[in-house]
Amino acid sequence: MIDPALRAALQDLAAADPNPQAFERIARWRRSCGDGAAAARWHLWSLMPPAAAELRQALAELWVGVGELSQAEALLGAAAEQPSWSRLALLQRQAAWDQAEQLQNALLRDPPPLDQSQLLALAATWQQAQKPNQALALMEALLAHDQRRGLAIEPPLANAVAQLLEEQQRPEAAAVWWRHSLRREPQQVHPMMRLAREALRQGEAAVAVHYLRCVLDLNPQHPWAPGLLRQGLEGLGARGSLALLDGLPLPHPWRRRQQAWLRPLQPWLQPPMEPLLARGPARPLPSDQMAQASRLALWGDADGLVLAPLLLQATTPLEIWLLASVDPLLQQHNLERVQAACSHPHQLRSWPTWDPTLHGEITVLVDGRRGSRPWPPLVIDPVPVILRWQVRDKAWSSARTEPPVGSS
Repeated sequence: MIDPALRAALQDLAAADPNPQAFERIARWRRSCGDGAAAARWHLWSLMPPAAAELRQALAELWVGVGELSQAEALLGAAAEQPSWSRLALLQRQAAWDQAEQLQNALLRDPPPLDQSQLLALAATWQQAQKPNQALALMEALLAHDQRRGLAIEPPLANAVAQLLEEQQRPEAAAVWWRHSLRREPQQVHPMMRLAREALRQGEAAVAVHYLRCVLDLNPQHPWAPGLLRQGLEGLGARGSLALLDGLPLPHPWRRRQQAWLRPLQPWLQPPMEPLLARGPARPLPSDQMAQASRLALWGDADGLVLAPLLLQATTPLEIWLLASVDPLLQQHNLERVQAACSHPHQLRSWPTWDPTLHGEITVLVDGRRGSRPWPPLVIDPVPVILRWQVRDKAWSSARTEPPVGSS
């Protein structure tokens, strides 16, 4: 049953000279329903009323939304036969599905304005009627239309179309919208979990681990993320991370070599720093080569120890990207301990792949991998200085050359 005061406001707005307070009453109602865009529109109309035809359409949509179809039909009158979103909503509520689909196709040829909240409502009605194809056709067409007009696609809408695409067995297309949603609102667990599951399905363990770590940072008690994180770490061969995850010692061959592997760092490791855990011989970066590294990235590293002297000696805070780590929890374990001993709070940011939109300004790229695995495809312009470890010379060398393209 609709609130009597709300009913009175809706009826007042259908009069020839509506009261501005009725517009405000509708604005408060929409705001209480979480529909900020509609609330803003009705508030604006309290100051500057819309054209009569536009107001009738908006009122009809509200009546349909509260299930008062006769009120909507009376409002639209002869105009009800004209193509409009209100008419589509009315046909949906009347379960006139064939007519509704024909009308939707006509509207999509030259779409009238439609709020994203209204779009979600229309799509939800199609889904409730077990007609996902019509819901998806509506959403994809209007999203493309809004993007061409430069309008922002908000997370609820991006998530809705991503979910529909997954249900239609189109996970790659869904992932595009999950990522879009996260760019707009990064602290969302559900899109991260969907992207993690898809990454595991595609064999992209590093991507899956990245999203699952983010999920557990936001919700340490998440029921599914720990098991999937273990699966991702196993896919990476991240033996150090798995040991830390289980609270176990490092593999025995690593434990025997720890003292020798950490010896190159002794000049910088001052007590009371907590013990570091190496996965191979430490290869500290030379400070003189890093003096101009305003934007630094470390690629394919396992334990983070290559950065220890640089972080400890820095006289100003550094911003460093940790890209495609092969043992990410081990890397995090060590760098947290190094950070605790630093005089400046450095910004260390992890990411599982090379993303030109995030990493295009990197000036120095450190190849932290061990062995001769090929580079992944990297789009780098301008090409940064690339530091590589020369096994024969036991030293880092630099060259402004583009890394070879291959698969990771």
